[in-house]
Amino acid sequence: MTPLHCACGNNNLELVTLLLANGAKESINKVDKLFGLTPLCCACCNNNLEIVTLLLANGAKESINKVDKFI
Repeated sequence: MTPLHCACGNNNLELVTLLLANGAKESINKVDKLFGLTPLCCACCNNNLEIVTLLLANGAKESINKVDKFI
């Protein structure tokens, strides 16, 4: 689990914004090995539209699969 996963899971918009501005974009589509979730999944599970919108605007994929080699 990345810091971006944690920030999204905790509904922390300010921290998500800070992380994305400081290099977390490289992990924006990373799938957590424990739960199989991306940061976008974490934000969706919490119904946080602001974070979902921010992640999508910064390159989060709407769907991830094995072909994408993120799993």
